[in-house]
Amino acid sequence: MGKNIWQIGFIIFLILFIILPISYNFAAEEGEAVIVSFSGKVKFFRAPWWKFWAWEDVQPGQELLANDWVKVGNDSYLEIEFHNKTRVRILENTTIRIGESEFFSKERSSSIWLKMGQIWVKVEKTLSKMLKFKVETPNAVAGVRGTVFYVKVSQKTTEVLVGEGLVEVKQKKAKEKVYVTSGYKTRVVGRKKPVKPFEVDEKDQKMLKDWAYGVEKMKKKEEIKNMINYQDDEDEHDVSEKKMKAKKDVKDDEETEEVEDKNSASVKKAMNGQGRGEHPKGFDDKDEGDEDEKDDEDEEDDEDEEEDED
Repeated sequence: MGKNIWQIGFIIFLILFIILPISYNFAAEEGEAVIVSFSGKVKFFRAPWWKFWAWEDVQPGQELLANDWVKVGNDSYLEIEFHNKTRVRILENTTIRIGESEFFSKERSSSIWLKMGQIWVKVEKTLSKMLKFKVETPNAVAGVRGTVFYVKVSQKTTEVLVGEGLVEVKQKKAKEKVYVTSGYKTRVVGRKKPVKPFEVDEKDQKMLKDWAYGVEKMKKKEEIKNMINYQDDEDEHDVSEKKMKAKKDVKDDEETEEVEDKNSASVKKAMNGQGRGEHPKGFDDKDEGDEDEKDDEDEEDDEDEEEDED
């Protein structure tokens, strides 16, 4: 009996320390979101659940996978972007878990599990009709088909504020829902149903507008930066082509100069040969002898003419 218990325990050990990590790696191959910016103390947890101590610092541009946990410390923040351009800002003292995407016909549903703290969410307007984004908390679910909203979890209360669009809110184990429109908010306390949406105050309204404006401003900066980087790449390509052309021109000039130097050397050699009593190519001794004979004949003719005159 004792031997059987030991064998069962050994099998459980193998499952926990070998099989589960392998299945985890297969399930978490595709990234769900990428880190856009962060400040302060921000850590993530990706190891199997039994390695609960293995929190690591996040890195710029890092991809976050399904089931990754993220913890944002005091006076810190993290901003991430899902592949469908949904932007989420995670505020200080907040812990979240990245959900796994689900596909329904033409719709893609992404999600975040908010354990404690505050997040801002902005869904792209062009995608809002096709995209679902869901925020789950310990006691509520907010289904999003809108664009800008804020979720806060403290103790047993979930609060949802909407800046633009429409957010569907319900208690996690209940069927009754409320629909929160722009400029309104609701809250879910414990296991109670959501309260009837009521209008936000001026402070909350300003907060919502500032967040939406901030996201748009940041995205424009990122677009400009990407355009500049693209132009720099194009310029580098042009510079490379110009450098190659310049090198070719220099090489052609060097070859031309080499040919000219050879021709000049040949001419110089020929001229030097004349100075030393040598005959350059194209001249022969016979032609020179003929000219000497002709000169002698001319002298004899002149002498004959002088004798006749006498």
